[in-house]
Amino acid sequence: MQQELSGILGHIDAILALDLDGIPPTTHVVDLRNVLRADVPRQSLPRDEALREAANVVDDCFGVPRMD
Repeated sequence: MQQELSGILGHIDAILALDLDGIPPTTHVVDLRNVLRADVPRQSLPRDEALREAANVVDDCFGVPRMD
């Protein structure tokens, strides 16, 4: 374990020795972009249509088994 820690600290020393002036900090090494659609408000399904395929309906709501 001491040898592993020494190796890690050696890598940290190597990174600290680099001249990084003028290089902006980054959070990701690759460019990320949001691939999700825009969130546009719209009408929800009518209750009857939403519950039509439900396996269990209780008091006009989805019925789910109790988890103990």
